[in-house]
Amino acid sequence: REITRRKRAESRIQEARRYAESIIETVQVALLVLSPELKVRSANKTFYETFCRNPQETEGQFIYELGNRQWDIPRLRVLLEEILPKNTSIEDFEVERDFENLGSRTMLLNARRLYRRKGKTMLILLSIQDISQLRLQQERIRLDQERIADLTEELLMAEERERRRIAVDLHDSVGQI
Repeated sequence: REITRRKRAESRIQEARRYAESIIETVQVALLVLSPELKVRSANKTFYETFCRNPQETEGQFIYELGNRQWDIPRLRVLLEEILPKNTSIEDFEVERDFENLGSRTMLLNARRLYRRKGKTMLILLSIQDISQLRLQQERIRLDQERIADLTEELLMAEERERRRIAVDLHDSVGQI
């Protein structure tokens, strides 16, 4: 009976693990699981595809040594180092960097402690969202708004000049009568 119970428990654990892994692989945001030393324990498919990396050159590496040290950001390191001992999190930390094979990118980072039973977790989940296109679109909108404001001002000035011209013409016409 005890063996049967253990086998059922192991089967449920394996099923739960496959379920969680399927969810993580479906997410379109790059995810990293970091150790307390900030070494990469694992990453999802989106991370590898986005940053043109593979597990062999990623797992076991310090986050700040990945690629050409693109993630070696002093402020990020401080924020990550505080997550486990102080139970803090990182919310919408924006990073602008040049990435090998990708060019300039703007990333939005979020991180928090991964919880397990009895609070004995020692892992950090870091999500990395590429918001480069969003920032580009926002800049285009800002420039378009400036152009619209400039054109509106020019139009109002042209209308005012036309009113004055009409007023002068009307005045001259009345003066001639």
